[in-house]
Amino acid sequence: MKNYFLRIGFLVSVVSVALIGNAFAQTPGTSTLKTEKRDREAVARLKMASLTAAERMAWREIQERIDEMSNGEEAKDVPASMHYMDADYKLHTLPEKDTPGGKLINLQQIAVYKKQNLASLYSTSPETRTDIETLSMKGNLATIEVYQYYVRVIRGGDGSPHEARTSVRHRETWIYTDRGWLQKDVVELERGPIYLDGEVYKPST
Repeated sequence: MKNYFLRIGFLVSVVSVALIGNAFAQTPGTSTLKTEKRDREAVARLKMASLTAAERMAWREIQERIDEMSNGEEAKDVPASMHYMDADYKLHTLPEKDTPGGKLINLQQIAVYKKQNLASLYSTSPETRTDIETLSMKGNLATIEVYQYYVRVIRGGDGSPHEARTSVRHRETWIYTDRGWLQKDVVELERGPIYLDGEVYKPST
């Protein structure tokens, strides 16, 4: 089971998830979810206030595409979860003990990680969110910083359910193409602590 949970911190940046029911943790009520959604939208409007009209449009369209790929995660549909990834997509991970320079992962490798992750996923909590925090544009490229808070129930090595909570902040480059905005490059900037069943998880070295 130890090796299984070692992947949690890494896979959170690979997968953007949707807001679906959580069979393990307490699920917020409908009114709470609506309030949280309004609050998130209000925060986004404040952050977009100083942007140009083109930047605000890009922000909305990219956030919608992030959410659509999250819906693919909810359906455990790998192609749908990668629908807006560019053919030259790359993920640059933070350094690890065994990879001091981090990892560079391409589109085909991402598909493998996603398939593994979804195979062990029981459910995703409505607490999960992936929000754009900043955006800048240059030509047909948009650079965003994204914060993802990921709460889900996963299958342990013995098949039992465990609640995992992780967070990550990353910088993404999106390119505008004839298919609209596509996710081209993701760079991990920061990872928060891993919580497993409510306790901080510290992998053995």
